[in-house]
Amino acid sequence: MVDENHVQFGISNQEIDNELSKTFKENPTIKNYVELRRNNTDKKIEVAISGGLDWLLTNENKLKKYGIEPALFAKTLDADPKAISELCLQLLELLIERENAESSGETHLVGRGKAISNSLVNHFINTMLDALSWNDDLCLPRDLIVLIRHQLGGDANNAIAKRQKSNELRSHAYTIGAQLLERDKTLSIRKVASILKVNVSTISRMYPENSLQEEAKAFLETLKSVTKSETPFADIIKRHPKNSRPE
Repeated sequence: MVDENHVQFGISNQEIDNELSKTFKENPTIKNYVELRRNNTDKKIEVAISGGLDWLLTNENKLKKYGIEPALFAKTLDADPKAISELCLQLLELLIERENAESSGETHLVGRGKAISNSLVNHFINTMLDALSWNDDLCLPRDLIVLIRHQLGGDANNAIAKRQKSNELRSHAYTIGAQLLERDKTLSIRKVASILKVNVSTISRMYPENSLQEEAKAFLETLKSVTKSETPFADIIKRHPKNSRPE
């Protein structure tokens, strides 16, 4: 049975092609890999290329410096799912410590050896992924997914996610503004901010001068035209009372 904290990918029973694997490892570039895969779609290529045990033997002190037990790292080389999860959690904690210290004004932490570097974290990720491939055990711990996503900038705090959140807030603001106008209420940034439970300054930055009033009015007129109704929001609320938002 697969642990619910791990994601099981489809694993082929096909044997590794040693010649193709050797050819890739002699020149492990993406260009070489894609060419080999495209020309051998029915073959299985082993892709692990990290040093693994050799790296461990020469970097025990580096591991201990960050509180990582060499024995734990060694277990990850055998694709031990519990060891991989534990190492990922420890790496995430080290990254959190670094971010907290940087937020407090400390600088050049990585350069001064006071915090773990992204390059070392990424090396651990590569090694764990290689271990899964080498052991032919493609059961990916969710903790590893979270770590990879963070390093790739795909977590909830990345620029794309923030932009999406800002766009959604802007949309909510002019929609609420349109509802207020339909009800013949005064549309004010303060009122909209209060309904959305955000700071007035947040809405002000999005809508300088009278732009919120203009955008809300334009949106309301569009709805009137599409619905053929002078009170499109009131009609919606009659059908779906829970959708009522402005107070």
